[in-house]
Amino acid sequence: MIGVEGLADKLRLNLDTGLTSNDLDIREQHFGTNKKEMPPRTPFCIFFMGALDDFMLKMLLVCACINVGFEVGFAKPEDRSHGKYIQHH
Repeated sequence: MIGVEGLADKLRLNLDTGLTSNDLDIREQHFGTNKKEMPPRTPFCIFFMGALDDFMLKMLLVCACINVGFEVGFAKPEDRSHGKYIQHH
């Protein structure tokens, strides 16, 4: 046999119904299933704390704090927002 029927015969397939249950059982015993176990889930707090352990993130947080410190420390009084919109009588 040539063509699709010949290939199906060599693979022991039924073109109408697919694999027979007996053949599927034999293949699962020989090759195993194609299922993988789910890895254990990581709680969000542990995932978040692990993300904070990154050196670059720590460096950026330090730089942001220094930047805010300089902005607050060296800002001109007229550039500060507190008291800016309060009208004095």
